[in-house]
Amino acid sequence: LFAPEEFVDALVAKAGLPLSLSQQLLDIIYHEKTIRDNLYSEIRGTLMRLKEYGILGIFSQGKEKLQRKKIDTIQHFFHEDHMHIVENKEKAIEHVFTRYADFDTYLIDDALPILHAIHQQFPSIHTIWMKRGRYAKSQQDIAHFRPGASIVQLDEVLDIIKEN
Repeated sequence: LFAPEEFVDALVAKAGLPLSLSQQLLDIIYHEKTIRDNLYSEIRGTLMRLKEYGILGIFSQGKEKLQRKKIDTIQHFFHEDHMHIVENKEKAIEHVFTRYADFDTYLIDDALPILHAIHQQFPSIHTIWMKRGRYAKSQQDIAHFRPGASIVQLDEVLDIIKEN
């Protein structure tokens, strides 16, 4: 997981930079424009269309400060009660998804092991593998498991939901 504070500390130490640069580097990393410019282009439009089909939530892993910054510009699409930022997704599955077991729930994730674990515990949840990003090419297939669908861009999920 990317931890900006740890990254900046290591960078400053390794490069022999003055400690006074640490806060400036963190300000750049956490700046709204830096975060916004790293969103995929179809995200906002797709989230707007997805809201027509139901309540949107987030199941995200990482340091809370960074994850919150990453979703700041799109958080208005999501219901606050359904925003789950955890340090370890696998450990949080039961706690988070028990509350969604009786709903028609779709989970999109780029981590195949997470989709597999959720499918094992909550087979009624529609698992959708987002096959892009840094994990897409490095993940190994999991024996006896295929997610309900695979997509490369978020807007592809609209057709999957319409079909169901």
